[in-house]
Amino acid sequence: VYRCVPDKQRSFALGVQSVFLRLLGTIPGPILFGVAIDNSCTLWDINECKTKGACWVYDNERMAYLLMGIS
Repeated sequence: VYRCVPDKQRSFALGVQSVFLRLLGTIPGPILFGVAIDNSCTLWDINECKTKGACWVYDNERMAYLLMGIS
């Protein structure tokens, strides 16, 4: 960032870069980890209305591979 912008605009460029990094890092991160945890579930609690509840049993090895792959 320092080499691409003029001297007077460096602080603004760093601020814009910080906003983009925070948006791209904080929004999709928890969503991806939640999907990985949900994909490692082997037994869901399903009620009489056929809606999924909490997970009862996780495949620990699959969860480890998914979480390390995302990280």
